[in-house]
Amino acid sequence: MDFATTRRVRISRSARPDGELLANRLAIAVIIVLTALVAVTFRHYGATFDEAVQDDYGNYILDWYRTRGADRNAVSYLDLFYYGGLFDTVAALVNKVSPFKHYETRHLLNGLVGVLGLIGCWRLGCRLGGAVVGLLALVALALMPSWYGMMFINPKDIPFATAMVWGTLVLTQLVCELDAPRWRTVIALGLVTGIALGIRIGAILLLAYLACLLAAAALQRGAAGWLPALAALMRMTATIFVPVAIIGWAVMLVLWPYAQLDPIGNPLRTLLHFSERSADIPTLFFGAYVGSDYHPRLYLPVYLVIKLPGILVAAIAAAIAMGIWRLCCRDWRDRWLQVLPLMLAIVVPLAYVIGTGAELYDAERHFLFLLPLLAVVAALGTRELFNAAHNPLLRSGLALILVVGGMADLAEMVRLHPYEYAYFNSLVGDLAGAMGQFETEYWGAALTEAADTLSANLDPRAPAESIPVMVCGEPISLAERLPRSVRIVERASEALYYLSTTRNHCDADVAGTEVLRIEREGVPFAVVKKVAPTLAQVRDPLNPPTARD
Repeated sequence: MDFATTRRVRISRSARPDGELLANRLAIAVIIVLTALVAVTFRHYGATFDEAVQDDYGNYILDWYRTRGADRNAVSYLDLFYYGGLFDTVAALVNKVSPFKHYETRHLLNGLVGVLGLIGCWRLGCRLGGAVVGLLALVALALMPSWYGMMFINPKDIPFATAMVWGTLVLTQLVCELDAPRWRTVIALGLVTGIALGIRIGAILLLAYLACLLAAAALQRGAAGWLPALAALMRMTATIFVPVAIIGWAVMLVLWPYAQLDPIGNPLRTLLHFSERSADIPTLFFGAYVGSDYHPRLYLPVYLVIKLPGILVAAIAAAIAMGIWRLCCRDWRDRWLQVLPLMLAIVVPLAYVIGTGAELYDAERHFLFLLPLLAVVAALGTRELFNAAHNPLLRSGLALILVVGGMADLAEMVRLHPYEYAYFNSLVGDLAGAMGQFETEYWGAALTEAADTLSANLDPRAPAESIPVMVCGEPISLAERLPRSVRIVERASEALYYLSTTRNHCDADVAGTEVLRIEREGVPFAVVKKVAPTLAQVRDPLNPPTARD
């Protein structure tokens, strides 16, 4: 097979079908709307458990470069030195000039990175199936509550997922250039690989996928004999794999101080660390807490199925069924190499998790990089369903189901805002049915809304640090939301109020009278309790004294 002959021919705008032009224009409109939503709503999202330490890590990396490596915090801080610090470093830099509050700035930047991931998903869909598939993939990802909700508050998994979908896109583009690779494609793949490695070492999978792609391409030459196949593999390795690996590794080193200390050994030690790590973090799964002593192999697949909108689950199932059927068709088997990067990027991580029983927690968040890829699969499956439906009435029915289902999912996301990631589909009875069975609002972001609500009800005349509050969560990230009258304490005996997330029943750790509750669809995410109503030295700030007092 001559890969050069599969190169996509550029078509002028005027020569493109009207449907393609309309789909592209609609996709651009969707991206503009999503970007505007980020700009309007980024302040709605609360700080999470991880953000304070992630923010520290970004500043430590700046200190590493400012002191030319003399400040060693960036290579020793908690276990974060095992991660590249691209996003946190950029966020630390932006925060030095941002007019917004500290964590608001991070959320704005995070949201924009999420939009970049949406654009990558759109382009990958266009590459594999045309403009209509690209539009469907874009909308599918935008309507995934786990993606949209977390793209503001997840500083590791969203940037990593964004880099991985762009890496998959460039790999897919490379399929058309294997005989005569363009240097800009090779450089682009090296850069995006390095950026992904500069966030998480797991991006080494991109190099593994590239190796598999080159090996598969060489095997297709096997019909002409093993010598031409071997020669093709050696040529592609020299002109594609080696430059990509060198560029990617160099970019990674710039972004990751720990790797700079030992450019080969420390990345390998990091891989070993994560393969052997036991987080020992209890996580809900069908009403039971599982952890290091027992972890179900189907944890990730189950969470993916129950947290994706039902209509997307059906579309993905259709794509899988159609894909298996088309494997038997010779005309499609000639094109299988084009979808190989997408297939590898989905199947390999899932097979690893299921095969090894890897210990996971926090639902599917560590594997958010699968969501853009699954959105593309859902879009391809939807196209195949429409192609198989020859009856116009049946096509109209499918379109109606898509529109109604999409609008229902959008309405659900609006109801959950800004906790869209707490979404569950009807397979488990929606969010209400998932309560107590699965992880819902596990980020602790609802503490910010609880703090805002408490602050709005406090006596504005209260003296500085006169209101003792105990927090079950990350109090540092709440500092910019609480008034000066609040003093954070560590013991319930000293507190007037207890501000708590409901995760792991933390709200039940301290007795008291509930005065505030943050909830969605009847499911509590955070509470504020009055725990010391008899403290004579502290007036109740929710009931400030009147003039006669």
